Amino acid sequence: GGQGAGYVAVDQRTHTAYVLNNWSKTIGVINTATCNARTTSGCAHSPARIRVPPGGTSLAVNAQTDTLYVGEFSQATRLSHTPARMTVINGAACNASDSRGCDAPPAATVALGTGRLLFPKITVDQGTNTVYATGAGTGMAVFNGRTCTGTDTRGCTAPVATIPAGVGSRALEAAVDAQGGTVYTSISARQIGGSVMVLNRNTCNALDTSGCKHPATIRGGPGPGA
Repeated sequence: GGQGAGYVAVDQRTHTAYVLNNWSKTIGVINTATCNARTTSGCAHSPARIRVPPGGTSLAVNAQTDTLYVGEFSQATRLSHTPARMTVINGAACNASDSRGCDAPPAATVALGTGRLLFPKITVDQGTNTVYATGAGTGMAVFNGRTCTGTDTRGCTAPVATIPAGVGSRALEAAVDAQGGTVYTSISARQIGGSVMVLNRNTCNALDTSGCKHPATIRGGPGPGA
């Protein structure tokens, strides 16, 4: 489905696996109903492709809205000024059963921030319809997954909240524990060798950001050479 496959995201609702191919600058669209562990009849078929800019760093799907999010960074003349962005794609018009919209331009391109070697990672909490995006400067941006979609981009213009990582630190990637009601975000820091930011999923999401301002922190050990 392309060259340089690096990231995969699955939309179970449309039976589609999306594969980000950085070398060929495409996203392969694979039918998981005909290419899976039990049925391989469709695995040899050439999938539809979505053209994307170079520099893809992550891929996430919101099955609630059939939306695909791609984290990307742009080449910069100075490493300290690497622009990070999030591309929003309408998966309802480009999936395993409907590829008519695969050649369409993205629904939105969201500027996240500029900083030193920013590699944005996108995480979707489908339960709260929230999109967490690192690469917002050194912190993490929180977007409303109901209004930043492939068909409604009103909420893509600005995050509902931005969570700073702290001085000398940078947010790397978030993971959601839906059962435990927690969002864990890894933090890179020169001084302490890294940590984990702990957020209450119920008070730091698309509709309630009251808990985004005061996350708990799990401190890591000193970095190499400390």
